[in-house]
Amino acid sequence: QAGGFVVSRASQTTNLPLTVWLAVAGGDAVEGAAGYPPFVPPTTMKGWASLPFMKSPLYWIAGLCFRKDNTRKNFRGDDWKLIEPYLALAEKKWKERDFDDFPIRDVEALILRQMVKNNTIRSAGRAA
Repeated sequence: QAGGFVVSRASQTTNLPLTVWLAVAGGDAVEGAAGYPPFVPPTTMKGWASLPFMKSPLYWIAGLCFRKDNTRKNFRGDDWKLIEPYLALAEKKWKERDFDDFPIRDVEALILRQMVKNNTIRSAGRAA
């Protein structure tokens, strides 16, 4: 299907537009349907922080492609050059619909350093 996204899960393969697949898979994950276990929301901030949302290559690829407003806040001026290679990689992977691999830890560490530098968060070593 033109503009489709091939999804394989166990013995099931589907060719759906990405937005449709995300909506269906997301609903299945919450409800516990189609082979997904039900999603039980955490009740604490620690519980939310432990969820793997930001550990998905798709999360980072889409975020870097479509939330450049946040990226520009963290990487001002010449600091933009630090994130630029990751943005280029994310855009390439998005165009190719290649969501299997992305240097997540490197990007997370880079963003954390920038947020500490810009005083948007405190470093782990500083008192809150």
